[in-house]
Amino acid sequence: MSRTNSMYLSLFICFFLALTASQNASSETAEGIFKKAKAAHEKFLSSFKDMTMDQEMVFPGKNARQKATIKMMHKGNRFRAETRMTGAGRPGSDMPAMTTIVLSDGKDMWMVSPFAGKHRLNKEESKAFSAQMHWTDMVGGDLALTGKETISGRDAFVIESKGTKAPADGKMPFEKLWIDTKSYRMLKGSYSSPDGNVVMHSSDFRAIRGGFEWPYLTEVSVDGKLQSKMITKNIKLNSGLSDDLFDPSKLKAEGPSLQELMMQQRKRD
Repeated sequence: MSRTNSMYLSLFICFFLALTASQNASSETAEGIFKKAKAAHEKFLSSFKDMTMDQEMVFPGKNARQKATIKMMHKGNRFRAETRMTGAGRPGSDMPAMTTIVLSDGKDMWMVSPFAGKHRLNKEESKAFSAQMHWTDMVGGDLALTGKETISGRDAFVIESKGTKAPADGKMPFEKLWIDTKSYRMLKGSYSSPDGNVVMHSSDFRAIRGGFEWPYLTEVSVDGKLQSKMITKNIKLNSGLSDDLFDPSKLKAEGPSLQELMMQQRKRD
């Protein structure tokens, strides 16, 4: 998977973290928790006609000038994600804002960007961007329920996966997860990467429909150092999204091409 596609995969993971209905259990197994979480997630997806979510990804430290605004649209088995990046480039020579769109028409997956134009994603990349992707799809190996801990004031099952290996499709292989004991939502997940130990931590859960909640804040850190924050700004259900939004023939790149950027940079230099 390309570096660009890997970045957008991380955005989708933030979007498709566990959305589950409240349930109670006195005796659980790792496999049983996975089944209940997956079933509740699918129930949520079928509870609305369409959903639109506005999010913002911010970066600390030397990348604080960069920001990504993300609009996610979901309708049945189709979805569209528009990511607008701003603040990239050297200080004093920011690159123009650029928008990358990933779209599923229910059959094929497409990506359009100023750099790469429009192209259909291959089979493995399409799996990584599946509209039905759920954290249970990103865990392999032998599962074990190893105990309970408190995460952000919530009781959580601790599940560990032994023998997990990074698959070829680029999915992030969680090795340890903290799952809400009442709602079966994923509160936290960690895995090893070449850069260090990656931790995704979701908090600020808010009710959006019936017994379902959404984490309005998801933080990603590597070896304890914060790398990014995904902040949910707004969620709308059943707003009547047009089918044209999910039509790949209507996709167009927004922003300057690579050649245009190079010409602009030469002029600045």
